[in-house]
Amino acid sequence: QRVRDVDLLPARDGATGPEIAPDALLRDALSELIAHDAHDAPVVDDGRVLGVLSVELISRAIAEKT
Repeated sequence: QRVRDVDLLPARDGATGPEIAPDALLRDALSELIAHDAHDAPVVDDGRVLGVLSVELISRAIAEKT
């Protein structure tokens, strides 16, 4: 699964993690969040913030797939 397959939270200031690309695999995005000790991160495509990805959203997406 990829980040673009998840319904993102609305874009907002204060997302604490690194920028995540919409084409990133969810497992890679989760690794980035963990490496930066962040709970959420902006999803950015060509400089435009598409929304915010959180650990909770990743967990739900993985749980729904299994």
